[in-house]
Amino acid sequence: MNKAAFFDLDGTLVSGVSSERMFLKHLLQRKMLNYGDLFKMLLGAINNLSGGWDEAFRQNKYYLKGKSVGTIEQLVQEFFAERVNTLISQRAKEKIGEHKLKGDLLILISGTPHFIIEIFCRKLAFDDWKGAQIDSNNEKFTGKIKGIHPFGRRKVEILKTFTKKYSIDLTQSTAYGNHFSDRFLLAEVRNPVVVNPDRALLKYALKKNWEILSFWDC
Repeated sequence: MNKAAFFDLDGTLVSGVSSERMFLKHLLQRKMLNYGDLFKMLLGAINNLSGGWDEAFRQNKYYLKGKSVGTIEQLVQEFFAERVNTLISQRAKEKIGEHKLKGDLLILISGTPHFIIEIFCRKLAFDDWKGAQIDSNNEKFTGKIKGIHPFGRRKVEILKTFTKKYSIDLTQSTAYGNHFSDRFLLAEVRNPVVVNPDRALLKYALKKNWEILSFWDC
């Protein structure tokens, strides 16, 4: 059986504004997005309100609708390739290094679009990853998520897929998260670690006696 360290990205490895929002701002600055694209985002959120506004906006990738897959992938590569090392704190890199030395598999599970996730994972030498897979048709993004959106309880489904794929022993594994919604995944492993948690997760972690770390100065 293998051991693994499961990581979240935004808020856990990346501090401050989410990596997706950074890229969205970059697209606006490059004039790759316009008011029509922002309107598509709003309509997309309104049409997916069954899980509430927060869930609707997390799953909302309609700003990508009609955009060339190749162009977006090239732009995200240009934007993040040289920023990964500065966006990931030294403390986070050290923790990743510790798991590598132990022989743990490194796996990242995040609701961030897959083309952003992949850059971080390749730069940090992760073994595998799962992000929000944005659907495409004729080399154009549809703006919809294909398959499972890695958020909340659905992260557990993905965790179990990796567990089966790599014969992972969760009783010897570790997971890192920062958001209250990560509590479901954290509860699946022997060593749950909360990183700069939001208020709800901090309260929950204290009750559960989970380890609490800071990867950045508060």
